[in-house]
Amino acid sequence: MKQDCKTIEDFGRVAFKLRFIDKKAAWNDIYEKTKDFDVIGYVKEHYIDYVEQNKNEIIGAIMENTVEPEKRDEMRETMRGWLDEAIRMVKNGEELYWMPERIFYDSVAVAMKKIGVK
Repeated sequence: MKQDCKTIEDFGRVAFKLRFIDKKAAWNDIYEKTKDFDVIGYVKEHYIDYVEQNKNEIIGAIMENTVEPEKRDEMRETMRGWLDEAIRMVKNGEELYWMPERIFYDSVAVAMKKIGVK
């Protein structure tokens, strides 16, 4: 499955096909293949440096889809703080929680979109 995926959109196409075109809920197969996958280790190896070096661009991309335009200026620093906290936690092996976790995974999705699937 991953071997055929070069972009984040490719993963979406696989999931869409399994769910809606093949009309079967084959999620157990996907779950079994991914349940032991070390997401944090994968992110640290392939994306953390990009996320850290491109925080402003990434936060801008996240805000385009999640924050009302008139509130973006006031939210930018808050979101940057959450992302800084998430990066620190990941690098220190701490468990992510609440908004830092959400912003972190959104950031990884943006990074995967920008630089591709590794």
